[in-house]
Order: sequence, then C-alpha cells, then structure tokens
Amino acid sequence: MVIKTKFADSSGFSLPELMIVSAIVVVLAGIGFAGFIAMRPAKNMHADARDLLSNIQQIRLQAVQRNSCVGLEFAMINAPAPARMGYNIFMDDGTGGGTPCNGIREGGETVMRSVKSRPGVVLNAPSTAFPVSSNAFTSISFNQRSLVAGRSRDFPPGTAVGGFFFGHTGRTAPEWLRVVVGLTGNARIERNSDVTNSGGWH
Repeated sequence: MVIKTKFADSSGFSLPELMIVSAIVVVLAGIGFAGFIAMRPAKNMHADARDLLSNIQQIRLQAVQRNSCVGLEFAMINAPAPARMGYNIFMDDGTGGGTPCNGIREGGETVMRSVKSRPGVVLNAPSTAFPVSSNAFTSISFNQRSLVAGRSRDFPPGTAVGGFFFGHTGRTAPEWLRVVVGLTGNARIERNSDVTNSGGWH
C-alpha cells in the first residue's frame, strides 16, 4: 500500500530557472537605473527652476516686511562641499559702503541664505550661448513695494523682462529653462529647446 503525502505532487522552481529569473530582474533593474541617471540632471534643472521661482516670490514679501531692498545674486557656493553654482539671498541695504537697491552684493551687506544648485544643473552658463535679446542677468533686487529695484546689467530702453537661465549636463534631449522676472516683480518659468532662438521661449 502506497501512502501519498500532501507534498508528493508539489513542484517548485529549479536552480537554473531561479538563476534565469534573477538575471532578467538584474538586467531590467540596470536598464531602469541607467535611464534614471540619464534623466536626473533634467529633473534637477526643473526642480531648481521651481525653487528659484518660489524664492523670488519669498524675497518680494521679505522686502515689503523688512521695508528694505532684498537681493538675489548668482554665486559659487562652496559649503557644504562639493562647490557648485547657486545663489545668495541678501539684504541689499548698502551696509558697509555698498550701494542700496542696486542688485549687487557689496560692502558688508548680509547674506540671509545660500542655495546651491543640484547635481548636473548649469546656471547662466556659458553666457555666450545666450543671445543679447534674451536679457540674461545674474542678480536682482526688489524694493519695499516688491518691484524690481536693480539688476546686474543695463537693458535696452523699454525692456521689461530679464531672466535667470538654466541648463543641464544630462544625456536627455537639449532643453533650457529660464525664470523670467518683469519690472513689476512678477515671475514665471519658460522653456526652450533651442537656446539661440530668442522667440522660442514659452
């Protein structure tokens, strides 16, 4: 008499089958990770542009609350390492011999906060890549009425807007962003796939 146990007809994966499945999982994970790495600089660029837009809005509020000009300037941020381009938010009040409300940190004007760009993000660089009509600037200041008080360069007469430009070092399709700021202080993010096309921003 043969006694059958409940395990007699059970079956499982063989070692070769498990090895094949494991290899497939590893390959798919590697492809997904490589795609993530390739897209990361572009994602970082979008995140940095959104952060800058938010900080500009906060700076305008601080200028009103403090009844003083508050500025923002692009700069190399060294700490914490590694050093990367970013920007300083500062009191543009002329402390220590500086010129108030000119959008340039000089003298002893206090840095309120430093923001470093994310890995793979390029700020306003190279400047030669942007046509003059793009009106790129590297610093700006807002006054007590939340209007633009000063910028880092002279613009053609009647020019109402300028922008901070972003690029990335990723292997995804070419793309540039700019945070455009009007004289009234209103800001927005625009995109372009051809940075030399001054009319292609939207």
